[in-house]
Amino acid sequence: MKAELEEEAAAPLHGLSGEACTADEYKRYKTIVCDLKEACGCSETLCAQDWCNGYMRKWKKEFGACTLQGCP
Repeated sequence: MKAELEEEAAAPLHGLSGEACTADEYKRYKTIVCDLKEACGCSETLCAQDWCNGYMRKWKKEFGACTLQGCP
C-alpha cells in the first residue's frame, strides 16, 4: 500500500508539463514590459507617469510567470 502511494506521488501531473514562460513569451515580455518600464520611469511598484501604472499592472498580470524572471 505504501509503495502504491509513493508511485502516485512521483507520477507527473497531467496538463502541468512544460515551461510557464517560454522563450518567445519572455521575449514579448521584455519588448512590452521592460522597454516601457524604462520609458515610463517605473520602479518595481510605481511609475513616474500615472497612466503607466494601470497599463504595467495589466501587462504584468497577462504575462504571469514571466514577471518572475524580471527585466534584464
